[in-house]
Amino acid sequence: MEAAKMATRMMHRAKAIGMNYQLYSVHAGLLGEIPGPKEFKVTDRIGVEEGIENLKIFRKKLTATEKIIVENIYGWDEESPALGMTNDELKEINKIFPLLLDLGHAAVNYELFLKRKLDELEVDNLDIKEIHVSFLKPGGPPPWDHSGYLKNKVNQRIIRKLEETLETRPRIPVVLEIDAPYEAVTKNIRLLRDRLG
Repeated sequence: MEAAKMATRMMHRAKAIGMNYQLYSVHAGLLGEIPGPKEFKVTDRIGVEEGIENLKIFRKKLTATEKIIVENIYGWDEESPALGMTNDELKEINKIFPLLLDLGHAAVNYELFLKRKLDELEVDNLDIKEIHVSFLKPGGPPPWDHSGYLKNKVNQRIIRKLEETLETRPRIPVVLEIDAPYEAVTKNIRLLRDRLG
């Protein structure tokens, strides 16, 4: 309920200063509590069912539900899973809200945590309103995504999944979300434009 109040206040504040966005994104959330702003270990873990119920309560308390989309995220390790890691969880979220599909986050969930290929992510029947694209640089501490393109199999699968998702949704926004210098950002944009036509 507190999260819904905060999201509503943020929407009103944005509109008051002239930023009347068509959509506002919120993360699906970790399945538990975060001890502090720099700690991503989950304590008092809850299950997926309770997480979905929390999302339903969040929706009921919002004043502008038509403007909210939910982004899939990943936990910081296998002990801190996030809501929206699997196809079934994304479908359950999608019954409540449209999705912002973050392909970098999905790749971490599938490739690193579930030990499955991103190809298994089913997008055909999902109501997706926006896509975030970043690439994985596996190894080392998190975050593993928000990297520029590196030639490896998982990043090639990210681009293929982006192409597949856009086949039936050619006009939805795609946001390149990488932490890189300007030259690398423009190089990545050119790469995506060349691949997507």
